[in-house]
Amino acid sequence: MQLYINTYGTYVHVKDEMFEIRIKKDKEVEKHHYSAKKVKSIIISLGAALSSDAVKLAITNNIDIEPADKEKVKHDAVEVLKIIDKNFYPKATKYKKRCVTCTYKNICIK
Repeated sequence: MQLYINTYGTYVHVKDEMFEIRIKKDKEVEKHHYSAKKVKSIIISLGAALSSDAVKLAITNNIDIEPADKEKVKHDAVEVLKIIDKNFYPKATKYKKRCVTCTYKNICIK
């Protein structure tokens, strides 16, 4: 069985040596349980969370964990490497409120 996690805000963790998937819907939480022995892979999209215990259970049971949007992940990785390798920094935004939490606020091109 493949677990395909594509709902924003979904949380996957471990309960009683099983994967418990919590899905928030209209301020209520749905819970689903899956045996690690029946799961072959977990495909997870952006906006979902996977606990370290779930990762450990997956590794212990030889379960593959894959991102749903591999192209987006590859693109983001290339962008990070571009920043690191070539000292490329983004241009400053005209919206200065964004600069407060930005990692590059002290070094961006103004």
